[in-house]
Amino acid sequence: MSERGRAGGKRLVPISEDLFDRLLRVSMKVGINPRDLFESIVSRVLDILEYDPELSTAIESLDAYRDLLRISGILLPRNAVYKLLNALDDSHIDDVVAELRNSCRWFARMSAIKRGGDPRELKLLLSLWFPDAVVDVMAVDSSKLKIVVSQSNGGRKVMRIIREVSVELLKSLGAEVENVDEREGVVAITVSYRWPS
Repeated sequence: MSERGRAGGKRLVPISEDLFDRLLRVSMKVGINPRDLFESIVSRVLDILEYDPELSTAIESLDAYRDLLRISGILLPRNAVYKLLNALDDSHIDDVVAELRNSCRWFARMSAIKRGGDPRELKLLLSLWFPDAVVDVMAVDSSKLKIVVSQSNGGRKVMRIIREVSVELLKSLGAEVENVDEREGVVAITVSYRWPS
C-alpha cells in the first residue's frame, strides 16, 4: 500500500496480504477506491486515538455489542425485567437460564473468532451483558483470574442468572472455573486460564 509522504512523494506501508484482500473486498462493497478507504480508516482511528487512547476500546465494544444485540429480545425497563424475573417460579427460571447458556456459548464463540477470546476482554463482555452491574477482573497469579460481578438491586433470582451467565461465558471462553462464591448482590468467580502464546 503506498501513501503520499509529507514532501508529496509516496511512502510504502507494508500490510499483510490478508488485510489487503479484506481492504479490496470492502472497498468494492462500498464503492470506494482502496487507497482512499485505507486513508479514511487510518485517519478516523488516529483522530480517536490522538485525543483519547481509551476510546480504542469503544471500537471493540461496538462490535461485541452488535453481537449481543443479535441474541437480545425487546428491551424492557430494567426494573420491569427484574420484577418479572423475580416473580417467576424456579422451574421457569431454569428455562430462562438454559436459554441464556445457549446465548452465552454463541456470544463467546463470536468473541473468540473475532477478537481472540482474550480473558482480559472478560470485563468488557460481562459489562455489556450486565450494563447496570459493576464488573472487576483481577489477576490472582499468572494463570488465575478472579471475576467479581456486583449488582445491588436485582434480587435473588437475578443474581442466580448473573452467576449462571458469568460461569457459562467463562467456560465457553476456555476458562476452568475453580470456585464460585455468591453473597448478597455479589458473585465472585475464580478461574484458571491458559493464556494464549
